[in-house]
Amino acid sequence: MKICLYLQRRFSFLGHNIAMELKNSYGAEEFCCYVYGRYAEKFIKDQSDIEYSEILVEEDLHKKAEEVELDMDFIKKFEEEYGLPNAWPYLLVDRHIMMSVPKSDYSKKPSCSHEKMLKYLQVEAKAMIAFLEKEKPDAVIFALVGSLGSMVLYHVAKKMGIKTINIEPARIKGYITVTDNCYCSLSNADKLFDKLQAGEVDSKFEKEAEDFLKESREKEVRYSWVKDLMNKKKIGPLKFLLLEIKGFIQHSINYYRKSKGDYIMQKPSWFLSNKIVRLCRRIRGYKKLYSKPDLNEDFVFFPMHQDPEIATLLLSPFHIDQVNLIEDIAKSLPVHFKLYVKDHPAMLYSRPMREYKRIKRIPNVELIDPNYSSIKLTKASKLVTTITGTAGFEGVVLKKPIITFGEVFYNKLSMVKRVRCMEDLPSTIKDILRNHKHDDEELKNFIAAILETSEVIDYNKLWNEMDEDKKEIAKFAKLFARELGLKKTS
Repeated sequence: MKICLYLQRRFSFLGHNIAMELKNSYGAEEFCCYVYGRYAEKFIKDQSDIEYSEILVEEDLHKKAEEVELDMDFIKKFEEEYGLPNAWPYLLVDRHIMMSVPKSDYSKKPSCSHEKMLKYLQVEAKAMIAFLEKEKPDAVIFALVGSLGSMVLYHVAKKMGIKTINIEPARIKGYITVTDNCYCSLSNADKLFDKLQAGEVDSKFEKEAEDFLKESREKEVRYSWVKDLMNKKKIGPLKFLLLEIKGFIQHSINYYRKSKGDYIMQKPSWFLSNKIVRLCRRIRGYKKLYSKPDLNEDFVFFPMHQDPEIATLLLSPFHIDQVNLIEDIAKSLPVHFKLYVKDHPAMLYSRPMREYKRIKRIPNVELIDPNYSSIKLTKASKLVTTITGTAGFEGVVLKKPIITFGEVFYNKLSMVKRVRCMEDLPSTIKDILRNHKHDDEELKNFIAAILETSEVIDYNKLWNEMDEDKKEIAKFAKLFARELGLKKTS
């Protein structure tokens, strides 16, 4: 069996270790890879554990796009064969192209012209098609699909009949699963859920699902990384400044040692500029914009997403402008309702003041402090609206009506309403507020299916700290081996 890995930045270390485990414990024989990041390229080329038959490097493709002539005939042919239904989704998912990341932490401005975008698409598409035709892997493993190159690789592989495997947090405690769908559908859990709903099989995790629902309804649970993030936002300006200076020095050292000339890494000057902007926003503060929530009034809750991220760029590309969506939701509510909007904690001091002021100008909207508990707002709300957020799943667990605007795994539940046409939103809201029916048995089966097809893995630690925890890596390899039909050999 030959496996292709998309080794994206920090995942290159984890992905390589998973490949080693698949080789040593499950007999996987051949590997090739598509690498994103110069430091990831160096790591893969310097190691001697696995001989990759080909190493395709994103930075080389990006550089090539600066030099090629535009081949419009190829672009049209590619769009005809691989369009979704057109080729814009391949470009829209890429933060560098559409939002000038990493030069800016937060921008809505493209980094290049339309012609240059098409050149990037042309080079990536030709390279991925040639790569897969030459290597002929049996499967491609992704940590995520969040760039032009990875999006092209994913859909070209699908079209060629090559198995795709994507890592997906199950959003239940520390559970991680894998799926063949990059659009947040938990394919293995979905299949098992359908069988549980039809009564074809018995649940092996019924008790665990019941315990999860009971605990979630009795306690307010936050993931540890959110607590750490909030604690960091609460520190004083002087300590914050010292931490930012330390971060700038470390970033500069890493840049010049590992990533100089790497287009996906911030130049120290860009890094410093963005830090100064955030520090100025911190000194100015946003507190005067926040309202104190009245948990006894009729309100709908909308949690904003971290931006830019695949939650919008990939899973809901027509709602990248979240303020515009907030305006649409607000005018779709019963006239006496309020819309409570709370930004993602990670966006504090990153989003410009003008966007919050735009939100504040909407008559029936209240902006809530990002540090305020989302669980409390969800419990008191009459309805939770979200693009693809975890708050929607938390709302289902708490028996709340849910409306989503993007592709997300819990859309599978009959009690969740996915709105695609905004003209239908007012009537959908009116109907769901009057006629919502919660099905706890369906939800229990859904959670049990997720638990049975997942593993508890400390993914954040493996990713962020590049920890080589052999037990955790073995759990990842077990998930992939099960998906690939590999049996343990040692």
